Amino acid sequence: THTHTHTQPVDLPLARKYFEIASKKKHVNALCSLAAMHFHGQGGPVDHRKAFDLYQIAALHDSVEAWRNLGAMYLHGHGVDKCEQTANHFLQLVQRVESGQITL
Repeated sequence: THTHTHTQPVDLPLARKYFEIASKKKHVNALCSLAAMHFHGQGGPVDHRKAFDLYQIAALHDSVEAWRNLGAMYLHGHGVDKCEQTANHFLQLVQRVESGQITL
């Protein structure tokens, strides 16, 4: 017998809408997902500043994913002025968590 996987097409604007609802409740994964959608223009226009703002909120809730993305945004100047020092701060936090030096 053969099994077939049927996948529905992803409705990115709808996904973005639901992530917006969840992010208002400070759901960290929703904040990061919505930030990524704004960064890449999925389900709506590209908005690096909005992505940056959402990652900042998630970072306040100890999101390693947000720290990593904020580091990259500061490093490359996406949605914020370039700042290597701030980029390194966030990327070092990520490294410390991943190496077990810091536990959340």
